[in-house]
Amino acid sequence: MAPSTEPPAPAVAGIDAHNHLGRWLSADGSFVGGPLDELVELMAGAQLTTVVNLDGRWGEELEENLERYDRRDPRRVVTFCHLDWRLLQLGDAASPECQRVLAEQLADSARRGARGVKVWKDLGLGVRDASGALVLPDDPRVVGVLRVAGELGLPVLIHGRPGGLLRAAGCRQRAARQADRDAVVVVQRSGLPHLRATPGGPACARRRLPRDDVRRSSRRGMRPRRGGRGARDPAQLPVDTSGRLRRARLGRQPRRFQALVEPRPECCSRTACSWTPAAVRRWWRFLETADEHFDYGEPGRPPEQGNWRISGAALPRTLLPALYRDNAARCSASEGAGGRGSAKAESASPRHAGANARAVGGLDLQPGGQ
Repeated sequence: MAPSTEPPAPAVAGIDAHNHLGRWLSADGSFVGGPLDELVELMAGAQLTTVVNLDGRWGEELEENLERYDRRDPRRVVTFCHLDWRLLQLGDAASPECQRVLAEQLADSARRGARGVKVWKDLGLGVRDASGALVLPDDPRVVGVLRVAGELGLPVLIHGRPGGLLRAAGCRQRAARQADRDAVVVVQRSGLPHLRATPGGPACARRRLPRDDVRRSSRRGMRPRRGGRGARDPAQLPVDTSGRLRRARLGRQPRRFQALVEPRPECCSRTACSWTPAAVRRWWRFLETADEHFDYGEPGRPPEQGNWRISGAALPRTLLPALYRDNAARCSASEGAGGRGSAKAESASPRHAGANARAVGGLDLQPGGQ
């Protein structure tokens, strides 16, 4: 009989660096995070001190997220903004107008109080400019506005290929290829180029940024730094675990996950896709115990990916604060969180008058579409 260990609590209270509290992804237009008092109660049950809300968007939508969460409890919720990539329809690759208005929109979001930038997966998959060309993450206009994020001191989180985390951990190529296939199903269905045939992905964008503009990654993400050497090797970039346990990627090869984390505990952040008691306790059990052969799915429901079990990684307790809290705090600007906007944002270029809430050049720029 395999031992069964149920940790009553994690080694340390954590930070969820990847969650969605806003309303742009909800079916009925309501805030997914619900009222703040209910959110705080859920966080207490999940042993979380802070959550990063990646649904800020821009303009009035960002304002409503900030009013609902950050300004009422800035240490509990850290909201990231988006960039309205439809502004790229103002010109082609040779047009300076696109980068200018995107930079002004980003400065406006920082002044309002956004504390990071989320680059959604529509960039590289569906965003096109005025010429109809697909805009990739290493496009000069994108790189230019990410430099502005660095100047404003805003972390940047960007989607990457999930197979990369598994390859870094030395997992079987089959598992890594399956993770990549999961990520590109939308590409194959829409007739866009396969990710392996797309040269301008997040890694290319990272290489095009100056060394002092790139620091950290989360699925994959980039964080500005003040100076020193930037992380150039993808294996050095922090990633968040997201749904890799729920999809049984990491739990099927826990020793390899341990081998990934132990030499560089700063490389990985554990995030909670679900805050149900069963889900958070499953993460505690995976990270902290040596239990073998236990369920990875929700009790009473069929397994999501296949009829197999997972095993615990039994990480040393000295590594757990980094995975639960410290890496996320560093990469999400949640340390010392507070205030309406940074001093850098206050001194940034003048606000793009109305670009976040009116039509520019015939484009409908109301927050909404991906």
